[in-house]
Amino acid sequence: MTTSPDPSGSTPRTRVLPVPAALSLPVVGDPSLRADGGAVASTITVADLERDVRTSTVEVRLLRSRTPAAAAAVGGSDVERSEPVWRSGGTDDRMPRFAPVGTRLAHLRAAEGRTTIRVLDLGRDLGRDLGRDLGSDLGRDLGVGPGTDAATDPATPATTEVLASWPTSIRRFAWDPTGTRVAALAVRHWDREASEPITVTTDSYKRDGEGLEPDLFDLLLVDATDGTCHRIAGPFTAAGDLGWSADGTEVLLCLPYDGRRWRWDVVAIPVAQEAGRAAPRTLTAHGDWDRASCPIGLPDGSVLYVGGRAGPGHAHVSLATAGGHGEDGAHGDDGDDGDDGDDGEVRHLTVTLDRNVTIGAPAYPGAPVRIDGDRVLFTANDDGCARLYAVALHGDAAPADPVPLTPSGEVITGMDARAGTVVVTVATATSPGELRVLDPDGGHHLVAAPAGVVELPWTVEPFRCRAADGAEVPGWLLRSRAAGPGPAPLLLDVHGGPHNASNGALTTANLHRTLLADEGWHVLLVNPRGSDGSGEAWYRGLEPSGGWASADTGDLLAAVDAAVERGIADPDRLAVTGYSYGGLMTALLTTRTDRFRAAALGGSLVDLRSFVVSSDLGPILAGLEVGGTPWSDGSGDVADRRSPIRAVGNVTTPTLVFHGTADQRSPVTQAEQWYQSLRALRVPCELVLYPGAPHGFVTGGRPSWVADAGRRVAAWILHHTP
Repeated sequence: MTTSPDPSGSTPRTRVLPVPAALSLPVVGDPSLRADGGAVASTITVADLERDVRTSTVEVRLLRSRTPAAAAAVGGSDVERSEPVWRSGGTDDRMPRFAPVGTRLAHLRAAEGRTTIRVLDLGRDLGRDLGRDLGSDLGRDLGVGPGTDAATDPATPATTEVLASWPTSIRRFAWDPTGTRVAALAVRHWDREASEPITVTTDSYKRDGEGLEPDLFDLLLVDATDGTCHRIAGPFTAAGDLGWSADGTEVLLCLPYDGRRWRWDVVAIPVAQEAGRAAPRTLTAHGDWDRASCPIGLPDGSVLYVGGRAGPGHAHVSLATAGGHGEDGAHGDDGDDGDDGDDGEVRHLTVTLDRNVTIGAPAYPGAPVRIDGDRVLFTANDDGCARLYAVALHGDAAPADPVPLTPSGEVITGMDARAGTVVVTVATATSPGELRVLDPDGGHHLVAAPAGVVELPWTVEPFRCRAADGAEVPGWLLRSRAAGPGPAPLLLDVHGGPHNASNGALTTANLHRTLLADEGWHVLLVNPRGSDGSGEAWYRGLEPSGGWASADTGDLLAAVDAAVERGIADPDRLAVTGYSYGGLMTALLTTRTDRFRAAALGGSLVDLRSFVVSSDLGPILAGLEVGGTPWSDGSGDVADRRSPIRAVGNVTTPTLVFHGTADQRSPVTQAEQWYQSLRALRVPCELVLYPGAPHGFVTGGRPSWVADAGRRVAAWILHHTP
């Protein structure tokens, strides 16, 4: 990719920086326990730098019990570190799930443009029988991809006639309580010519990372023994998490209410009705801005799920008692409105914690909820880190206080619990992902740490300061080991969201931090108002001041002031960077101060008026974060006042702008507006475009993209902050 000379005629001569080793570290995640708790499956994801892809395989490890004497010799742990005894043979295998009974394991495999479910029976004697076959793939395709003909592919079971005519890929699946059937959510790709016009009649018609949304979703019931399947509901324009009723008679599916992506309900779909005609029964009652996920059916007919209360705020683990809600039943397929059901009640089990429950998503770590005996295990954001908690499933009307099970400062990225065993995958300050078993006494022991030992150029420490109004602003400081005594150059690195949060855990992204720390730079990670992890009042802290680009900017500058006053930062060697919402903050800060010697903003939004009508989440975020739509009374003026582009004439900071051309979350025109404005103002600037890259490319995109972005950001800052 070429670099354009700046308006003054001088081309930046930046150093060629190395690719940090963190990019290629293997990361373990998404654990699933066998029904007896004696084995665990997980994914191992690693960046293949030569092929420029990320590979993901499934590994199974036995959790071997130690003798009491052996346990005492290693500090009391009764389960030893385990090497994998089986590994899947694909390069894009994910979502391993052991059946709730027996020894079957299913996982998804993406290959040749489609994603299918594969099932194998590992058996309890896995180590003895299959250990020598490590690396072989014993899985069997269930045939729920594009129509497979058993006569020409005898290794694949025949599919039903109706399914064979559908080009499908599996998005997610869930075992039934007996371990003999699988409910699968299949995406039906729209078969059209590339030049065919697309007619849009809804407010949601595109999705970052996937493009336009002509696809539909079908709910399939698959026999795990022979692979036969049929549709039991659909098509749906969107669908979320899957679960089952405790008796196996209904599939629990999260669906958007009346097509609105900002409100999702849990609905129950009977499996015994005629294929394709099952009417959903709504089980949850939500406000206008809630999204239900992770449904689990209980024996008494109630459903456990994660969802919010009315209004934008924290999500909670909630329990909807038997009965159901439904209002106008707008989730039905094929014109069937469904059954409203009888009214029940909802109990929020985690409300006393004052922390936001997280279920895990790209750039938003956490884990789906699990039931462990008479308690519910869940993750919630605490000080920027997804932490594991337990709360009583049943009890008095007043919920008990949740109890933390993992220490503060570590980030839980996956979790499972069965037969009294609890496993987690966790990112720490020195590892992007390792597999642990939690001990009953509150400790833990390591099962797998494929990343090995990593030498980092910084130490991690909490950072606190006071804003102008006296509020405490939390954050983290990555203190460079290469920095000399006294103040050092400082990078202010602003997270996205805005309801995300920074932490000190190691990742395989954000490589600019490693490169700058190697050069003696400290990195300041601030969680201003609007960030997660410090209570609901802080999470909603931007609402009193009007939303984005209000009190958050003051919090960020207060943190920089504190770092300078404490002798941490050199006031003459400051830089700022951020991605997505962090890019918005970066642009905005450079319109309000010239104290930063360099700036780098990626995936940014700079014009809120156009953002709310061009982003895939624009209609949702318009009222929730921006203050309204351009056509609302006065709201267009509010968006304008908060948009950095309206004050771009104040910018003098040399600025790097980088963006994916396929970004649907923050369209690339946002970057172009900022770059062209700076060029016209003769501010040193550079625009770097990544062809075909979506919004999330900086964390989960091609390794070459991640490496390039990190190296460019670091090189730009070093060049302009000598």
